[in-house]
Amino acid sequence: MENSFSAKGISQYREFPILLSPVLLFFLYLALYALFENKLGISHTFATADTLFEAKHFEPVKETIYRSAWGISLIISSVVNFYLLFFCIFNIFMFKSTGLSRNIVFYSVLFSSFALFIYIYFYADLGGGIAQKLYEHINSIDKFSELVSFEKAIDLTAGLGFVGVYLVSILLTYICFRVRNLQYLGILELLKTFKALFYITVTFLSTTIAQLFFQYQWFSVFISPNKNVVVDIVFVYPLIMSVFYVGIVVALFIPTSEVLKHLVIRKASIKDPDVSEDELGLLFPKMSGARGILENIKSLLLFTSPILTVIVADLVKMAIS
Repeated sequence: MENSFSAKGISQYREFPILLSPVLLFFLYLALYALFENKLGISHTFATADTLFEAKHFEPVKETIYRSAWGISLIISSVVNFYLLFFCIFNIFMFKSTGLSRNIVFYSVLFSSFALFIYIYFYADLGGGIAQKLYEHINSIDKFSELVSFEKAIDLTAGLGFVGVYLVSILLTYICFRVRNLQYLGILELLKTFKALFYITVTFLSTTIAQLFFQYQWFSVFISPNKNVVVDIVFVYPLIMSVFYVGIVVALFIPTSEVLKHLVIRKASIKDPDVSEDELGLLFPKMSGARGILENIKSLLLFTSPILTVIVADLVKMAIS
């Protein structure tokens, strides 16, 4: 009876935050909007009645539009990032046992995540020096250095984003170790977590590329006020980062998929020799393309979605410009 009650309590504990997720995400969205409105002035314009239609060293109306688009995309990617962080931390916490060695590993993961965020937020220049030059140029305009905290917003979201991907790698490692000690039905449940993690990570990286695209469109107002001039960094940098993000997805999920498949097949062959490899392959339809060419195409689209995001964004931009 006590064990049954304990198991029921744990099950309710796992489900409670999941059931609350819609309303929690709603309030998170509003809170982020209020934060970025205060720091970035998403709906605020620096255009005045006298300069509204004049061509200065930057175009206030165009700047307002791009800053608003970047701010909204930043909110969307941040909401997905927070969800990814919560998903990873929650599942890593549920996997942790009362053993001293595993507790040490768990708290080491949390401490290293915090250290990674501090490093990126305060010390790292993720733009290879180019971003800092852009920051200095924008800060030379007094209005923005005083009223728009764009550097803090970029560093904050970049730091949380890298922590999110780091925790994804940790959770995938936990899943690989956990599979070895579960029965077949438990493995099925664990693979659902694996697939959910894959979809959330891909969504996060794609929305991050979208906000990066708008961020560099906003930078373009300060780099060149001439809309007919193509600024190389504005066009190329989001594309470069999209390739980097596709590399993250491929590097994390394809090897993990193969490791899990090998472990599950080996475990199932011992427990049930009649279970074929093809049947077990169906547990990884999105990864292996086990259901034919349509699944292979779907897998390709999912893995390359960060690149597709920036390509579609650039095509739309060229079509309306």
